Amino acid sequence: MDFRKKLCAATFFLVVIAHMILGYTLKHFTGSSDGYWYGFLLYILVPAMPFLVGLKKIKISFEFAIAVIYFTICISVQVATKGAEGGQIFLWHPLWVLFLLIPVYHIFVTKPRGNIEE
Repeated sequence: MDFRKKLCAATFFLVVIAHMILGYTLKHFTGSSDGYWYGFLLYILVPAMPFLVGLKKIKISFEFAIAVIYFTICISVQVATKGAEGGQIFLWHPLWVLFLLIPVYHIFVTKPRGNIEE
């Protein structure tokens, strides 16, 4: 098995270990548990690793741009509102509307591939 494939397979376990170490060290040395909160960004490495090591190629398309924009909006809003007014403002449930727009877009805009029997 190629090293790149082994690295992709082990990414989840490495991310979990890094998340725990990050959270523990920041909590232990600074007294804040923000390390666990910001550590969730490490989990983005799990689906991104095959692209980072060169096992898969990214095809840039309109659908890819929509997914990147959605991801950027969600992360930006969550990080920006983390410390607002002394506590986190939970905007996850309104952002689900954006998340649900992705399949709606594909239903109405994307052309079907191949022959579809009706």
